[in-house]
Amino acid sequence: MKLCIDSDKKFYYGSKDWANSILRLAIAELKNENRVLFARQQEIFYFLHELEVYGYWWQVARLRNHINLAIKQGRFTARRADHFSHVGGLS
Repeated sequence: MKLCIDSDKKFYYGSKDWANSILRLAIAELKNENRVLFARQQEIFYFLHELEVYGYWWQVARLRNHINLAIKQGRFTARRADHFSHVGGLS
């Protein structure tokens, strides 16, 4: 299956250029808090799986690093229930 990302370059599904573009896309999605969390998680973990299947271990390791960073920063996990303690709601 051919996947053309840029008009000047042609990326083929499973190529190194494809893996690098998927890594960039996945990192951008990790930072995109405007989308539903579940949809982002599904997309990121699908990308992670595809990179693993094609043997791009370096990209897999970098994506896992970014996933762990996003979790640590609270961008890739559900919001905590202690939100009300900061807003002045229920005590």
